[in-house]
Amino acid sequence: MLPDDVAREIARRFSEASDQCGKSLRVVMTHQSLGQVKVYGKLVGNFMGHSYTNVLAPIWHANPGLAPVEMQTPYVAPKAELAPESREALEAFLMAARSSIEFTKQHIPEDQQKSLFAYGGMEEVVEAADAIAAFLAEPRFKDD
Repeated sequence: MLPDDVAREIARRFSEASDQCGKSLRVVMTHQSLGQVKVYGKLVGNFMGHSYTNVLAPIWHANPGLAPVEMQTPYVAPKAELAPESREALEAFLMAARSSIEFTKQHIPEDQQKSLFAYGGMEEVVEAADAIAAFLAEPRFKDD
């Protein structure tokens, strides 16, 4: 068993490191490309997850008084909701997309669409717009 002062200092230092880790991710999200953000985000998740499960949770279990208040309350999963501004932007996009799709379908016969448009043609474009409409209807944090 660790002495209380050592356990307290370890918990404090890892908490501080986790805060700095989160701050660094926000900076990277602002200044780097999406690919770099994804890579760094995964690395941050690994550090924070391992710090919690491997170091902090055992210390808090052995010294419950050191656990922060938020770790003493049951976890409630957040509900995925879009901000009004995001919802408005997605709705405006979908109106423009649907208008473009309908105009194209009205002016180019379906048999010509298949030869004119590359790859998956209009079907893939419609599926992509439908997927965004489904996200608007039911926002989520990740895909299964």
